[in-house]
Amino acid sequence: MGDTLDSIMSQSYKYLEVILQDGGSKDNTIQIAESYNDPRIKIFQENDKGIYDAMNKGVSKATGEIIGILNSDDAYYDDSVLESIVETFDRNSNLSVTYGNLEYVDMTMTKVVRYWKSREFEKKLFYIAWQPPHPTVYLRRSVYDTIGNFDLKYKIAADFDLMFRLFFMTDLKSQYLDKTIVKMRVGGESNRSWKNRMVLLKEYQSIYSKHGHMLIGPLTIVNRLLSRLSQYKFGIK
Repeated sequence: MGDTLDSIMSQSYKYLEVILQDGGSKDNTIQIAESYNDPRIKIFQENDKGIYDAMNKGVSKATGEIIGILNSDDAYYDDSVLESIVETFDRNSNLSVTYGNLEYVDMTMTKVVRYWKSREFEKKLFYIAWQPPHPTVYLRRSVYDTIGNFDLKYKIAADFDLMFRLFFMTDLKSQYLDKTIVKMRVGGESNRSWKNRMVLLKEYQSIYSKHGHMLIGPLTIVNRLLSRLSQYKFGIK
């Protein structure tokens, strides 16, 4: 949590609001947050039904015009991230969404394990289960009124479902920002075990079915795995 808040509070863009949604952590998260003694950090402690429920709660409490989600183990890539995002929105009043690139790093945040360079969005990419990296996605708050919140039916792939609704089921204007936005520690819920990976694929199938589009087949799964493989930094120290 310290790395996360340090990366937020050091941003060159200062007109920010931090909604810290804590579901009953047993570590020193709250003490760390309180130690900043900064009124921009708003702490909420309440039970939730998992990470996506916590995200929904956080979004509902945010008062800013632009909303993004930064998980407690992650950090912004550098001090200019939020300023770049705000400037992107300011240049285009019709813009609803922006997103960028993502680095997966080890627990020390010193070694890049995988680099996810994104791309301009095309709807056909969802047929190979591609989406912009969710930790880099920033929305105008009005977008949530259009697409709704995270669906708590999904335990691992609720972000994919939200991205599906956002990018595939609407024609909202988005812009790819060719900049690394977030450093994300490896070991997320979706790839923590093979069991979780199987759950993830089943949830993908459910999402495609819910939205009336083709189910994920063997070719789609292979394409997804190959696209991930190309992002790993083998042998890099």
